[in-house]
Amino acid sequence: MHGGKTYPCALVEWFSTVGRSWDAITGMWRVQPDICHQQHLLGVVHLNSFLRGAHLLPIFGADFLPLNFDHTFSLDAFAGYYVNHFADHHMHEIVF
Repeated sequence: MHGGKTYPCALVEWFSTVGRSWDAITGMWRVQPDICHQQHLLGVVHLNSFLRGAHLLPIFGADFLPLNFDHTFSLDAFAGYYVNHFADHHMHEIVF
């Protein structure tokens, strides 16, 4: 709320594509968080400016996750993610 008016908005964490961003095996784009001075880049965006949400799948490394891993730390725990455009048919149409 600002000046007595409510603005529908969301806090967004920004991501960019990684190197060879397209993964031929999975058929998905690879992204990583945008970081500046060891801080994730965030922004407040009006809800009317969103086209679609994104479904991110972590790019797992060679190590196992700890047994007590809490899913709420997923965005901080992984260095990169796949953008899952198979999540619904609208996302698949937008990507291609």
